[in-house]
Amino acid sequence: MFDLRRIAGAAFCLASAVLLLVVAGRISGDLASAAPQTLALSVLASSTGLLLLGIGSALATARAPLSESLGLSAGRLGILRVSVLVIGAIGISHLLDFGLRVSEVRQATLLPVIDRAAANATGRSLWLLVAAFGIAPGIAEEVLFRGWLLRALRPGWGATFAIVVSGCLFGALHYDVPHVVTAAGLGFYLGVVAVATSSTRSAIACHVCNNLAALAFATGALRVSIPLWPRLSLAVVAAAAGVAVAVHALRSQGAARAHSAKSSFGHEPGASEHVSEGRRDGTELGLEPAPEPAEMSDDTSPPHPGPR
Repeated sequence: MFDLRRIAGAAFCLASAVLLLVVAGRISGDLASAAPQTLALSVLASSTGLLLLGIGSALATARAPLSESLGLSAGRLGILRVSVLVIGAIGISHLLDFGLRVSEVRQATLLPVIDRAAANATGRSLWLLVAAFGIAPGIAEEVLFRGWLLRALRPGWGATFAIVVSGCLFGALHYDVPHVVTAAGLGFYLGVVAVATSSTRSAIACHVCNNLAALAFATGALRVSIPLWPRLSLAVVAAAAGVAVAVHALRSQGAARAHSAKSSFGHEPGASEHVSEGRRDGTELGLEPAPEPAEMSDDTSPPHPGPR
């Protein structure tokens, strides 16, 4: 039977998402020349639309509870290893941003616009930028791409395909071609994190912390007086540590699945009971079981001879 509540919820979320995305496009206009507050409001509206799009898609396509279908339950890894994954995301993002600077294509993206807006923001406008660029996209985009899309694709197409497709679509969301490429690279890592931890929460933590770190650098709240090459070396170490933790978690998952399959293969419920019974009656040693003693009748007269 159809669940009318889920259908109504999905329709409401999808319609609201479309409306908010249209509103975000009209508010922003030319993003490169938009005022910081206008840019922040546009990003907040689009993030809310993406969040509702993810929720509505999950309601429309999944029969499991919403938190389960979006992977919002607690993950497999503890806070220490998740912290390493977060540091890895920041390291990868730093390396990708360095690639944009070296190739001299960063100025063609929206990143300098965001940097200028963050550097000039104070008071309420600063907190608005933190909410718009630091927190909202990390939650909304992860719920949509790693929460719903990746988990919807994985059962039929496999984890690798789901990670690649969700990462590419996540990158395509970022407007300009250079930023699309680097965002897709980060999206692949976030997909691996979501699969390795069996939770979207870890990907959200990585995404939000990475955005907040970028804003902290842009506003000057976080200043690092480390020369370029040592800083890049630290980024490489951070990225490698995050990848190592994710790969180890994936291998542990594979080993656990293999052990579970090996344990269940050829084992039927009650097999141990059959073996124990065989030991008692001698069949395990190739002996015929002893015949059951005949029941004694209440009639003590000898049995009548049968026909010859």
